[in-house]
Amino acid sequence: MHDQPLIVFANVNFKSHRQRMQHIYSRLGKEYPAVYYISSLTSPFGSQKENVEGTIWEVHISHSGKRIDQLEERNYPLFMQNLREFLFSEKVLLEECTAFVDIPYWVRLFEEKPCKRLIFHCMDWASGFADLASQDILGDEHKLLGMCDLAVFTAAELYKRHAKFAQKSILLRNG
Repeated sequence: MHDQPLIVFANVNFKSHRQRMQHIYSRLGKEYPAVYYISSLTSPFGSQKENVEGTIWEVHISHSGKRIDQLEERNYPLFMQNLREFLFSEKVLLEECTAFVDIPYWVRLFEEKPCKRLIFHCMDWASGFADLASQDILGDEHKLLGMCDLAVFTAAELYKRHAKFAQKSILLRNG
């Protein structure tokens, strides 16, 4: 059992169609006092949290109501300030937590590693998606791989392609 919450920088809402990520975080929720599942969709009405399962809270951080990948770079510091303020209101310091990142564009918000331990859950080759290809997602993937303490891959091809960019990596097959 861990003494600090787990922070998840997610790519889909927790209550959307159930995928591998929700199953992983449901299991991890039994090991952490709380899991703050930070949605990629911000809230124009102040930071919002909703209990979605056991110790798991889906959080929409106060901002414009846009998705994280749609924020302009000049808005990143405000988002991070709002995130830290939300966590502080929960008596949590981001710097003392372990964080999982599910999709590389979150790395744009981090000038440096934001937490005690950073784990990149590299579940897809993000730069292979047409809707993400226009963004500098490959650069984001490499930056995140270089910054993370552990990269977790679920496919051998991803592992072969990207593990060399991470300090430490493991292959965990689906199933």
